[in-house]
Amino acid sequence: MERNEAEIDVNWLELILRRKSYEESVVRVLDFQQNGELEKGENFMSKIRRIKAKVLLGSGTLKTVSYIVKTQHETENLKRMSVEFGLFFREITMYRDILPKMEALLDEAGITEERPWGKCVGVRLYDTLILEDLTMEGYKLVDRKKQLGLTAALLVIKVFGKFHALSRILLQRGDIPFDVFQKYMATKNGGENQFVCDGLKKLVKKCQEWGDEWDEATRRMRNILPHFGEKFNQALSTPTEFNVLVHCDAWPNNMLFKYDEDPENPTSVKLLDFQVGFICTPARDLHMFLTTSVRMEVRDKHLNTLIQAYADSLQSVLTKCNYTGEIPNADGVYEMLEKTEIFHFADSFSMALVALNDHESAPDYEEIVKHRREASEKGEELGEEYSLVRNMSPRATNIIQVAIKQAMKSGVI
Repeated sequence: MERNEAEIDVNWLELILRRKSYEESVVRVLDFQQNGELEKGENFMSKIRRIKAKVLLGSGTLKTVSYIVKTQHETENLKRMSVEFGLFFREITMYRDILPKMEALLDEAGITEERPWGKCVGVRLYDTLILEDLTMEGYKLVDRKKQLGLTAALLVIKVFGKFHALSRILLQRGDIPFDVFQKYMATKNGGENQFVCDGLKKLVKKCQEWGDEWDEATRRMRNILPHFGEKFNQALSTPTEFNVLVHCDAWPNNMLFKYDEDPENPTSVKLLDFQVGFICTPARDLHMFLTTSVRMEVRDKHLNTLIQAYADSLQSVLTKCNYTGEIPNADGVYEMLEKTEIFHFADSFSMALVALNDHESAPDYEEIVKHRREASEKGEELGEEYSLVRNMSPRATNIIQVAIKQAMKSGVI
């Protein structure tokens, strides 16, 4: 058979692609500079810096590139906490192993939408990640204290539907290591979540300042204090029929948004910070996101829309990936949320306050960790100077009061 002259020779194609790859690759770093860390109150679990470098490409072209360098804290108590909780071990495992497998699943299923996380350029085991700088593509942080409107909230909740769906497939295939992700970091050694337990103690005192109408709530919260850590741990660790890998840090500072012409309505979102994920009910992420990140008026008016969007995203990805198990619909998602109302209550006086505090009032996290450890060793409470409920904004107060009423109604307290 005569060969078609227009047919592409595989060796020639390989040569062309290799040449293009070399021409676009960095062959030398000529110069670089580092920018400072994020402001106080904007990051807690690691040090974040931006590096801009002038590089020489294989083509001979000079180019300026920008990367985010995420490193382990060097201060004594934060470094110890990071090592004990395995924060960088988890995140490096996510970027090196889990997220690439999720991307492969999307390719297999023919899902061509933009990946909802950034790329990892490289790691140093187990204390450093170098990530692409998404601000170079127009992504930026929102004002966490203003929380999200409906458009942004829908973008995020659909991304969580996709993330949870992909993790469900990987769990089914045995591709997520249980020894790394089986338990929440703070309960890995059987301990209580001190952050949540300390927060509830401070909330009981704060509630007494709100007047007589809150006396019953105060009494109930005081009664549950001795057992709250155990109940919270149980909710985190109880297996469900539809466990997934949750992000478990779903607040605005772990999301970057991209906008076109309308500054109020983003068109794309990327998830950041995969240090604390573990295997749990999807409700863990949904409660945290809805409590910390979505404006109260949006949640009240559009909760059905948000939950339906999550369920649709979950079902769409799982169906395209040929998942054979049962997929929760919107009613099933509501049922998950109702069974785990304790997450909504706990997030209201813990993570929501982290999300809504002011820079000026943000405690030094190294000091918090140090004094929490010392107080725990002595069997004492964390000092009032480290209380997140001490100077709550009106928005945070409203979130907590709504959560308390719901917790009383549902029997959480």
